[in-house]
Amino acid sequence: MNLSSANPSTGAAQRPRQTFALHIAIALVFVATATARAELNVIKPNHDPYGVAYSEWVARWWQWALSVPADHNPVLDGTGADAGQGQAGGVFFVAGTATTEPVQREFTVPFGKALFLPIINTVWVATDPADPQDETGILA
Repeated sequence: MNLSSANPSTGAAQRPRQTFALHIAIALVFVATATARAELNVIKPNHDPYGVAYSEWVARWWQWALSVPADHNPVLDGTGADAGQGQAGGVFFVAGTATTEPVQREFTVPFGKALFLPIINTVWVATDPADPQDETGILA
């Protein structure tokens, strides 16, 4: 994907880069439905939901989000039609968005599934050797 951007200090256009930036955000939130009346329980970050540490759930969310092909990827879906793609197990991953624009999606979550949802997360993938390749360069 070619992205060009303006230099924030000068406003001048920068050369296009082969870069991919995904701005979403992971909030470590689980919502579990426990009974027929859909009780909501937010699981605290210091707990291990379903015996798995939150850091592992974050890794699993990313694996899910990046495993679905672009033409049906829930992160790129603006309607919710693809929300069920790649879902398995007792936790339903809710997609964030790959844009800074709000997205309103409608989808059905199977009964009894816990939800893991992103609030903010960012990915930086540099494919141009001239792009920053380390944390210091990326954050500069």
